[in-house]
Amino acid sequence: MQAMRLAYQSQGFTVRGATVARQAAQQLEKDTGIESTTLASLLNELSKGNSQAKFKDTVILLDEAGQLAPRIYCN
Repeated sequence: MQAMRLAYQSQGFTVRGATVARQAAQQLEKDTGIESTTLASLLNELSKGNSQAKFKDTVILLDEAGQLAPRIYCN
């Protein structure tokens, strides 16, 4: 994941991480250097105004996506 972060950052992208649990987000950030949060927090942030500008040129790494309930994709 560090290699992915470095590759995208070298091309001018911002890389953000999201996980199901807060503790997992903290571990992801510690292990990879990718700013990470919970998926719920990220979705909340995306639902606020100005998210298009804020997330322009941003790659979101969704760690352990298999743990997500299918309904999360409906938003």
